[in-house]
Amino acid sequence: MTALDEQYEHGLQGALFTVETSEDAWRLGALEGFLGPRIRERLAAYRRLIDSCDNRVQLAHDALALSRAAADYSDLREALFLDSTQHGDEPPWRVWDSVALRIRPRLYRCDRAALILAPGRHEVPAWGRAWHFTVVRDPHDPQDHGSGHPVTLYRTHEHTDAARDTHLVDAPPELEEHGEWYRQLFYGFRALKLRVSLGAITHEDVKRRVIDGTATADRHPES
Repeated sequence: MTALDEQYEHGLQGALFTVETSEDAWRLGALEGFLGPRIRERLAAYRRLIDSCDNRVQLAHDALALSRAAADYSDLREALFLDSTQHGDEPPWRVWDSVALRIRPRLYRCDRAALILAPGRHEVPAWGRAWHFTVVRDPHDPQDHGSGHPVTLYRTHEHTDAARDTHLVDAPPELEEHGEWYRQLFYGFRALKLRVSLGAITHEDVKRRVIDGTATADRHPES
């Protein structure tokens, strides 16, 4: 192991220390099984960056990204922990690593739950994007793995600025029929800065053509 390898390994251990201390300080029950493996996969990916590090500037950038990943994870855990215990306004969606999360204490008429919207792994057509929406009924119970729903986004309008693309949300019937969770799915995509329309309120013929791929996405210039 070279001196550079040793330095990088020390940095990884420091990042892992930040991760583990935040996990010990702010315990999140049912979310542990989702958050813990995800941050460790990310740190493992950073370990491989040393193989393509050719100079001190690249090393500095990689070290900064590694430190930020651990710090962002720690900030997320603290925010979610406070969300789970507060009794004021309803907590917002938290965005981390292309994932949107929300913990809702029992407020007024709202059901208590933890909500996770993350990139999915189910097979979708080339013109679709896979997502996975999980509802955890008891966020404080580590044994509650929640109910998962595969969701697909189909692009309906394309702009030269990808951030302005719009998409149709295709969700399973059991999710569409639960009005509250279906609305939360919409807000989760909004938190991720994705422009979406809900399939359940889209004309059936239009929805079918978008999903089948027979409706060509309109191209709009950036304005």
